[in-house]
Amino acid sequence: MKGTVKNFNLDEDPIHNDFKREMIFYRQAQQAVLDGYERLEKLERPTLRPDDYFAEMAKSDVHMQKVRKRLMNKKAGQEMSEKVKKIREIKKFGKRVQIEREQQKHKEKREMLEKVKQFRKGKTDNIDFLSNKPLREQRNRVDGRKTNLRRAMKDRKYGKGGMRRNEKRNNSNDFDDEPRHGGGFQKGGNKFKAGKGGKGGKGGKIHAAKIRPGKRRRQQMKGR
Repeated sequence: MKGTVKNFNLDEDPIHNDFKREMIFYRQAQQAVLDGYERLEKLERPTLRPDDYFAEMAKSDVHMQKVRKRLMNKKAGQEMSEKVKKIREIKKFGKRVQIEREQQKHKEKREMLEKVKQFRKGKTDNIDFLSNKPLREQRNRVDGRKTNLRRAMKDRKYGKGGMRRNEKRNNSNDFDDEPRHGGGFQKGGNKFKAGKGGKGGKGGKIHAAKIRPGKRRRQQMKGR
């Protein structure tokens, strides 16, 4: 027996329409929450959290410290890896530059030897290769180093001026009554000298020479 159902649509039946069924569940939950709020307000129960309330985390502090430590170690490892990578690149670049310089030196040396060989065989009269720029610059650096060494030796011997410039000039100590060098020898002869022999004299007897007074004492003696 076959039967027919008139005016029936599957889209309107919530059993066969998933979206419509889920919306019914959502509306029921929402209505339950609103009813619960009304009852809590009648019972004078708080329904909102305070502003300074912090909810407890799902993970413990010990676990989060482990996570933080792991992340920090990972970050430090990445930074160290980047640093090592940069150092390798710098070394590689420096090594490449060094190799290029050595190759350039060997090339210049070969060219120089080849030109010398041609000059010896009389194939060329050009001697410009003897005054190449690198050798001249190197010679100038050596000459400059010698000049600086010579200057340093002179400065060590004679001084650099400044407060030592008038060190060897006369001062007030040179005009004292006592001789500056304190005795064994005087300008113009020795301190001790032999006397001349004569009538009634005792020739050949050694006696002490009279010490010449200083400049200040001589000026005082003239003023008298």
